[in-house]
Order: sequence, then structure tokens, then C-alpha cells
Amino acid sequence: MATSRASNRSPFANQAGPESHRPMRATTMRTIRDLDDFEARNGWRPGTEPGVDTSKPDGGHSSMTKPYVECQITVVDFSIEDIKIRELDNAGLIDFLKTPRPAWAQCRWINVNGLSWDVIRAVGQYKDLHRLAIEDMMNTGGRTKADWYHDHAFLVFTLQKLITRADGDMTQQPSKHTFWASLRQFFKVSDAGTGIPDSAAETGASNMSLNGANDPPTSLRLYNPRNEQLRTIHRYHASPNNSRAEFMEDVSALRSRDLVVVAEQVSIFLTSDNTVIAFFEASADDIEVPILARLSSPSTTLRQSCDGSLLTQAILDVIVDMAIPVQSAYSDVMEDIEMDVLTQGPSIQQSKDLYILAAEVKKMRSLIQPLENILNALREHKASIPHGIHTDSRATLQDLRDPTTGVMVSPLTAIYLSDVLDHCLLIRDNLTDITKAADDLIDLIFNTVAAYQNETLKQLTFVTIVFLPMSFLTGYFGQNFEPFPELAAGIGLFWKIVVPTIVGTVLLLQRSMIYNYVKAMFQRRRISDQRRKRERREREKTRRPPRQ
Repeated sequence: MATSRASNRSPFANQAGPESHRPMRATTMRTIRDLDDFEARNGWRPGTEPGVDTSKPDGGHSSMTKPYVECQITVVDFSIEDIKIRELDNAGLIDFLKTPRPAWAQCRWINVNGLSWDVIRAVGQYKDLHRLAIEDMMNTGGRTKADWYHDHAFLVFTLQKLITRADGDMTQQPSKHTFWASLRQFFKVSDAGTGIPDSAAETGASNMSLNGANDPPTSLRLYNPRNEQLRTIHRYHASPNNSRAEFMEDVSALRSRDLVVVAEQVSIFLTSDNTVIAFFEASADDIEVPILARLSSPSTTLRQSCDGSLLTQAILDVIVDMAIPVQSAYSDVMEDIEMDVLTQGPSIQQSKDLYILAAEVKKMRSLIQPLENILNALREHKASIPHGIHTDSRATLQDLRDPTTGVMVSPLTAIYLSDVLDHCLLIRDNLTDITKAADDLIDLIFNTVAAYQNETLKQLTFVTIVFLPMSFLTGYFGQNFEPFPELAAGIGLFWKIVVPTIVGTVLLLQRSMIYNYVKAMFQRRRISDQRRKRERREREKTRRPPRQ
């Protein structure tokens, strides 16, 4: 009967209650429930609904923390005839987006400095941005990519720039040089070739260039390690191991120059109604200043086109140019280490410095190389050119836009994207060369150390061979046998025996080395004779008068 009752029981009876679960012993493995220590997004849980819904106050994820910071927002409405620039805060942008865009404004650029949930939600509702794009923008640990939706495109990538280091307060003015600071600066030989004068660091302008190109609009700001908005490349897309990040920052290849490479995520939305929305973590001003200068002039191509895709290209161009001083600084450090290895002799510390340099350069290359995919993706979405329209500054999306095709890139933008791609490829190739040179120098250091060690062993071996007969004969004459008539002959007998014995021992034990040396000497002499004969024949040909 017991078997019958058990067979009539539903197979899902144990799963009826919400608290029913498979019994587990105390010794079995347990699944980690608190993932905050293993995931950069606090409150994230496996299996949650993907994306962030801006129509809900909590984004559809009540457990996830939402950032709230005071943002610096610039809204630019422009056309060929007019331009209007507005500076807003968080609340001001929310109220501003409720008003429609003026009819005269052919293009709008919203530039946001800072990631705040209230601003992100307002912008997301304003343009109905996709929830997956919002999630990728808020997750600053994502990869570089370009996604295309029905009425907007989403780009996310990494910005890298060079700034100065400040161990104290960010607003603290540079103190007067003390005696020890001046002495340290005097003996800092590597500062002679940094390419970044002290005046550039004080004024906030970079004088570093690549292949003589014009200086990019990169800011050299004071870096404070306690500033959470600025992340070095050692903390960007890195594990939560802060000890390693702090150690790598202390021994950074650019530490001797008081320079730091910081990285941050940049997100750009390009909508089908010619609106560009850019989100920066902390470097919006570095991008905004040169682009606003171009937009303020009615004669520039950017102003004449009124093209959102070309504005996106301008942002990408500035970001790629900001990586040029970083590559130049690493190249300069590499050249200094190379000169030290070739002139001062190799050391283990130099191999450590080269490893740290190669690690930072590889990290930078891993962040700049994915930009090639974004640039190629934008070029692939180029709009087709109808017959009779030329690819000049007027052949933009104003003439080519088709509402049924979504976001497209104008042919003019595709041309300028090729230039940005060339800069990106050039930086990547230079970084690859630096990495390869560092690896070659490490091999050279160990090969040189091994060669020095072998040479030392050869010298010790030669000394041992020379003194071996002397030690033997000294022991022979030092015996206490009697009678020993040779002792009465004096010290001259000892040297008469030692010198021929040493010569014979050296010739016997070093015969292969002597043979190779004599053979190489005759070979070099024969080669020199042949070279002199060839040079003599060439001189005779030049002296011979030409035939009539």
C-alpha cells in the first residue's frame, strides 16, 4: 500500500511551495549570493531583466544603485546662419528638454559631463533611447562597440589622455622649489627628453606631437589619486584588486615625469533627427572647447554641413588626437631606457622598467585598437549618393536623409572618418613598435648579462690554467723530504721550471681557442686583401678615360 500511495503522488509535489528546494548537506558547495565584490555594477544579479528602462524611476532594477552627480551640460543648437549655446545643470536640462527644438536649428548637440541617473533618464525619455544602450552607458566596464537601433546609433569607447600628477590637493598651487626638489630635478636625466616643458604643465596645454603634427587639444591637469572621477589605465577595466593598481601607479613608467595616463568611458548617441548626445565621465571640456571653436566660425565644414554624423566624427577625431601625447610620452621613455641599456650597461632594474612600460603600452593599445571597429562600422553605414550630387560640404544628410533607413552616415563624414582611422592605425602601429622594442631590449639585457657571465668565467678559467702549474710546483718544492738538494739551487731553479711548464700547459689546454683565433686572423686578412684589390680595381676604372 505504501508503494501505491507513493506512485500516485504528483512528481511536482516537492516544488509546490515557494520555499521548497533540494536538500543540501552542510559539506556541499554553496552558491555565492552577494556578487557586489565580484561585479562592478552594485546590486547586479544573474538572470535579471536586461537593459535599463528610463520610463521607470528605478530603471526597472530596484537593487541596482543609480549614480547621482552634479553634471555640466552644454546644449548647442546650430544651423548655417545661426548658433546658440546654453550651459545647464541637471534640473535645467530636464526642464529644457520639455520644450521642442527650434525650427531654425538643423542640428543639436547635447554634451554631458558626468553620469547622473536623473540626466540619463531625462535624455533617455527625450529620444526614446534603447534600454540596452542605457545599460551599456551606465556600466563603465563594458567593451568598445557600436550598436544600431531603429532611430538612433549608440557608440561606446574609451578616452585616454595625459595629465600631471599631484600628490596633494587638486586645487593646491605648485609650491616653491626646495633644495631637495631642485637637486632631484637636476639629477633626473630622463626629464630632458620628455617633450613636455614645465610651462605646458602649468598652462594646461600639451606641446607633445606625433611626427611633427599640430598639438592636439589635450589638457594636462593635476591628478589626485583620491579623485574617484579620474581613473588611471591601471584601474580602468581592471579587477577590484586595489593593491595591484596602487603599486603599478607608484612604479609607472611615467612616474619620473610626474605624468599620469587616465582613461574614461565615452558614450555617444546619434539619432535620426540629426541630434548628437555625448556622455563623458569627466573630460567633456577637453572635447567641447575645440569643437565649439569650429562651430563658432560660419566658414568651417562642420558648421556648413549641419551634419550630426560629421559632429560625431569631430568628437572621435579629438579623442583619437588626445591619445597622441600618451603614445609620444611612452615612446620617449622607451628611448631613454634604450640609451641607458646601450651606454650604462644592463641591469635587472631595467628589465623591470621595460616590463612595466610594455604592460602599460599593451593596455593602451587594447583600449585604442577597438576604435577601428567603430570607425569601420560608421563608414559601412554610409548613405548612397544620388546621381547629380557631389561629395562636397553640401552633400550631407540634409540631402540624403531617408526616414525609412534610420541613422545613416553622410559621404562627407565617411571621407573624414578615413582620416581618423589613419591616425588610429598610426598610434596602434607606434604602440606595437614600442612593445616590440621593449621585448627586444629585455632579450638584449639577458643576453648581455649572460655574455658578461661567460666572459668572466673564461677569464677565471684562464687564470686558473696559468696558476695551476705554479701551485703544483710550489707544492712540490714545499715538501719536507730530506735530503732535498734542489732547495739549495735557489729561487732561479723554480722559475726555470715554472715558466716553460706554464707555457706548455696554456698551449695544451687552450689549443682549440688559439687555433680558432689564428684561423679567424688569416680569414680576416684574406678578406681585407680581397677588399683592397676590389677597391683598387674600382679606382682604376674611374681613372680610365671613356671610350670615344
